[in-house]
Amino acid sequence: MAAFAFVTFDKKALFFLRDNNPSIPFPGHWSLLGGADEPGETFEQTMIRELKEEGDIEVSRYHYLFDSQDPNQPSHAIFSVVLSEDQVKKISKGTEGQEIRWMTLDEIDKLPKVPALANILKTKYQILQSLLS
Repeated sequence: MAAFAFVTFDKKALFFLRDNNPSIPFPGHWSLLGGADEPGETFEQTMIRELKEEGDIEVSRYHYLFDSQDPNQPSHAIFSVVLSEDQVKKISKGTEGQEIRWMTLDEIDKLPKVPALANILKTKYQILQSLLS
């Protein structure tokens, strides 16, 4: 199981560029922040831990959006995370990945993405766009 977050602030979402390491799946591709669970974690605990690891983000406000529906991938719980201006100022790239970047959906759509993100953008675009309005 895995959990990811659609992190938003000021009409943009935060995306994560995976390491360019050939030993990991989809090196050098963009993703939502998040990842696989550790033993005993809930979806929420996984999402909160991953945001801390990947962006030094302390999550305080979030809600469940949907499960991804990619038949070729395990199910991922997707959460919406809204940050305050103070929280945004504290974001810094964690120990994983090459970069984190604020982008619109149109901007991320032009970049190489992990298949799960590409599928979410294709099937849930209107939901995600409404969170940026």
